[in-house]
Amino acid sequence: MSTLGIAIRTYKVYAAWIGEKAGQAAGWRTLLTLAETDHRLNADKVEALISRAERQAELLEEIRRHAADRVIRCRAA
Repeated sequence: MSTLGIAIRTYKVYAAWIGEKAGQAAGWRTLLTLAETDHRLNADKVEALISRAERQAELLEEIRRHAADRVIRCRAA
């Protein structure tokens, strides 16, 4: 960001951190695969968690796009 002359903002660092955490939702898919052979895991519950994680990731992407748009418009003004 410094190469582009953009100040590093704390909220941007937090947004990246949140995005990283959302990416970890892929772990649910591993658990879903395990649920096929491990009776301790409920596949329906794991699928519900995957759906929730996907909705959260979509929301985060929408927020990221909105923030990027605001930064670009502000810099262009």
